[in-house]
Amino acid sequence: MSAPTSRDCWDIEVSTLAFMLANGKWAPSEIAHIERQLEDRKAQLASGLGSPLQIMWTLEVQRRVDSNCRVRHDPIHGWMLDRWIEDLDCWHAIGYIGTGGRLEDGNVMDDTVRPDLISFLHLHDMQRPGYFVEKAAKSAAVRLANEKAATTKVLMAVDSMTDKRLKEFLQVEKAIQTGETVTMHGETLRQFEKMTEAGRQAPEGPHSANPGVHPLRHKRDYSRGEGEQYGRDEGS
Repeated sequence: MSAPTSRDCWDIEVSTLAFMLANGKWAPSEIAHIERQLEDRKAQLASGLGSPLQIMWTLEVQRRVDSNCRVRHDPIHGWMLDRWIEDLDCWHAIGYIGTGGRLEDGNVMDDTVRPDLISFLHLHDMQRPGYFVEKAAKSAAVRLANEKAATTKVLMAVDSMTDKRLKEFLQVEKAIQTGETVTMHGETLRQFEKMTEAGRQAPEGPHSANPGVHPLRHKRDYSRGEGEQYGRDEGS
């Protein structure tokens, strides 16, 4: 089993920090800290490479999916798919490819590579350059359409109200926002409930922008092939 090379430990984070360091982008008081951060990141990358499981899955992915990809175990995020980006001359984390494991002190423990990895990658095309940009654009389009549909439902409910009822509704809404106790009756109550129901039944936004992020950080319906976006804050 060969030790990781300098290229193996050169990802987008290391590349960016090194570039800024070489071009004097850090204050003198920050240089020592950044140098330690660089070495820590390289060590973190190296720790996820070289195991029999990592080598086996990397060879399988490179043979059956993309020769520019590799499988890597990240001590924080679990099993990840990386891709070598020629334009940037570094590795870039594409997404999470594990089975879940468990979170302990913010780190993913007892994680394994999903057994259907090859078919999963073929299905989602995660390894392809431009994957994130296209998925983000599709997600934004769905979200915009849902927001438009929600607004249309509410506007239709408003249009059906007479001027008198609309005025009463606005008065009631203002009273509720200021903490007053409001008791509605008859047609005013029915119109208010209609407006509320229109908002409640409006379609939800998209549940997932991209396959690729750890399910314990942001749950998704894997029965439908959904995953997550890598790098999302675990508290989101």
